[in-house]
Amino acid sequence: MQEPKSVQTERPFVEVVDDNPDLRELVVNALRVMGYEARSHASAEAFLNCPPVGKPMLIVVDIRMPGMSGLDLHRQLRASGNGVPMILISGDIDMTDAEERLSCTRVRFMWKPFSTRLLRENLIWGEELLAPSATP
Repeated sequence: MQEPKSVQTERPFVEVVDDNPDLRELVVNALRVMGYEARSHASAEAFLNCPPVGKPMLIVVDIRMPGMSGLDLHRQLRASGNGVPMILISGDIDMTDAEERLSCTRVRFMWKPFSTRLLRENLIWGEELLAPSATP
């Protein structure tokens, strides 16, 4: 699958990080149908090494991947001051991950398989987090 060279600024931009190529393609296609621009990466390391093409509205990342996990990516981004909301996805989650979930802010979890409806609900959550507050 060819990665976009640039991101259209009129459309919200979402990064997708998952080692499963089929799931990456499904999520990217669903995002584009919903009106988002999306770029995919096969690993957390690939995401970190890819030149930025704009500030993403949200990052969708698999928790369990070879090499750096989605939780490790979350920790690294937060330590560097990156507060972009994240949706962490997984087919299974153990108690260690559940404990991590309790301390995470600006994070949502989705368990596989998930519906496009649930993906959309989480995208709306991400948009609302980044929306300017209506009150001073």
